[in-house]
Formats: sequence, structure tokens, C-alpha cells
Amino acid sequence: MSTNKETKIANLTKLKAVVEMIEETPDDKTLHTLIVELKNLSKKQYPVTDDVIREHFGFEPAKEIDKDTRKTCVYYTYHVLKDSINYGIKTVARIRGNSVIEGVNPDYSGIFKDVKWMITETSLRAPKFRGSEGLLYNE
Repeated sequence: MSTNKETKIANLTKLKAVVEMIEETPDDKTLHTLIVELKNLSKKQYPVTDDVIREHFGFEPAKEIDKDTRKTCVYYTYHVLKDSINYGIKTVARIRGNSVIEGVNPDYSGIFKDVKWMITETSLRAPKFRGSEGLLYNE
């Protein structure tokens, strides 16, 4: 395995761990540190396998994926991941603001569920386009 692949898989493992820690932590100071780390992780590179591209972009199983198509699919997957992380961070900020006002200790589980869903053991997966319905995750 090349160093680049190893780095991408290490990034993936770290991303998954950070998302799980965010879901489990009620402590605001720890949460802030994790959110900063997650923001940094949104800029890293992750493995996206051809099998995942075939499955989630609707290509035939035996079809060879050309270099340009693969590049587009990987770019799109990274874009969706970054958007999901940014949406999650904004949601956490909104909940934290409301919790200070209302005195409620919020449950953060599920806020980054789209990010968690994208992570497989070895690579990222992305949602499919489904016509006028827009982006839908395959669950």
C-alpha cells in the first residue's frame, strides 16, 4: 500500500473517530476542540474506491471508470462531505446558542449522521442524484 493510500485511510479513521466523539461528548470545551479538528479534517483527502463510485453513482458493475469520470465523482464526494460537515457545525452552533438561552443540555447524536453514513471501512461513499428530488442518501 502506498503512503498516499495509507494517509487517506488514516484520515478516514480519524474522521470517523472525531464524529463519534462529538456525538458522545456533552462537554462544551471538548466539543469546541473536536469541532475545530473536524473542520480541519474536512480539508483532507480520503479514499474513494471504484466499487463505491459504481454503486453510488449508478454505473454498471463491470463498467470501466475513465479517469475524468473518476475525478469528477471523487470531487463530488469530497464536496458533499465538506457541505455535510459545515452544515453539522452550523447546527451545533445553533443548538449551543439555544441551549445557553434555554438552559438545556442538548444531545448532539445524529447531527453529523450524514458524515458518518458516508464513511465505510475503507473509503467514502456519496449520495446519488435522483432527478428533481435532488440529493438522497442510500440507506
